[in-house]
Amino acid sequence: MSNATSDDPTRPHGLPRLIVAPQIAELAGCTTTREMRDGLKKLASALGFDVAIAAIEDWRGFGSPIRHLVSTLPDAWSEMYLARSLYRHSPVVQHCRASTDAMVWVAQRRMHEAPEYWSTALQHGMAEGVSLSSHRPQSLALLTLARREGPFSAAADPPAVPLEYSMLPRMAHDCLLKIVHAERMPIAEHQFSDRELECLHWSARGKTSAETAQLLHLSEATVNFHLQRVMAKLSASNRQQAVAIATAMGLFNDSLKRHGQQG
Repeated sequence: MSNATSDDPTRPHGLPRLIVAPQIAELAGCTTTREMRDGLKKLASALGFDVAIAAIEDWRGFGSPIRHLVSTLPDAWSEMYLARSLYRHSPVVQHCRASTDAMVWVAQRRMHEAPEYWSTALQHGMAEGVSLSSHRPQSLALLTLARREGPFSAAADPPAVPLEYSMLPRMAHDCLLKIVHAERMPIAEHQFSDRELECLHWSARGKTSAETAQLLHLSEATVNFHLQRVMAKLSASNRQQAVAIATAMGLFNDSLKRHGQQG
């Protein structure tokens, strides 16, 4: 944890002004999970916090949201958080979904709201913190800075959050979108065969497997085989989701036009 204390005049009520330009610049340039984890760790330390967590829920073009989490905590915590779906019961997530206002919290004072969530936070060194959000169409990012102890717990009222802190979740949002696209979005066009894309194209236009088989002079079983391979490559649970993901990736715009399949 940073050596800065609440007596430092740049840290009213434990929240310093954003005078950590190198750390902010480093975070802004992150394009991978590892880089972002390192950037968050340096930013948290510079601001007097022990833990930083950035998360995104992105619904663009998908039947269910993609969730991605970057944390300075051990990977086991992130895996546990997602596996146990703690975000479903998180007062922090609920607040950030509903509001762009910063949330300053002390875990012990909120124990009555969601005992499992706040107990887990305390177990991992998050006794107090500030959580901020960035809202975009069909996309939400959250940034939490937390620590084991500090002035929030001693204050009767939560401190005011400096206005410039609103830039932090927006910056995290930009980084997370790049990471989701690079690391979590399925795979490039060249990994799909022409037949797979043709079958998916006709499925997107509402054709059944039998109708697609007639159009492409294939058997229905062959069409189903190609569509199953597409769904597996896209990690899609059904054809509708495969179409949505392919649309978000621009496969129909580029690949199918290249093959002259405009119909």
